[in-house]
Amino acid sequence: MRTSHLTITLKSMAKRSILTWFIALLAVSSLSFVAPAFSEEQPEDYQIFITGFDAYQRKDFNTSKNKLNEVLEKFPDTPLRDVSLFWLSRSYYRIGNLQEAGRYLSQFVREYPDSPLKGVVEDELYRLVASYKKGETLPNTAEKKKITSNKTS
Repeated sequence: MRTSHLTITLKSMAKRSILTWFIALLAVSSLSFVAPAFSEEQPEDYQIFITGFDAYQRKDFNTSKNKLNEVLEKFPDTPLRDVSLFWLSRSYYRIGNLQEAGRYLSQFVREYPDSPLKGVVEDELYRLVASYKKGETLPNTAEKKKITSNKTS
């Protein structure tokens, strides 16, 4: 009985992961329509976003975080704002900065309540949003890992 539940859970997680990457690929591929027809080059916000998204895919979450923050700071009204917030929250989560992950995902959910990306957000990230909205201080697991590794050295 337990193995069956585990198999179902793993299959569900695999489907969700595939769906996440499919939606991300769809979002990124649809960005080619964002560029103005008169421009030979992609707009700067698009270029920075692609650099950040590519860094995320390569598991370089610090670069991803920096580039996605740059998109939001330099281009607050960009049509890439929703996907930038989404991937920025995931970058912070992967780094271990749960406070910022909760902050940016909360902002994403608030600003884009009907986004199809909401369907692929993991339950754990939604719990971070709930905790963030309550004003709870969320741990920075990256610092905890550093402290633990220093103690073992």
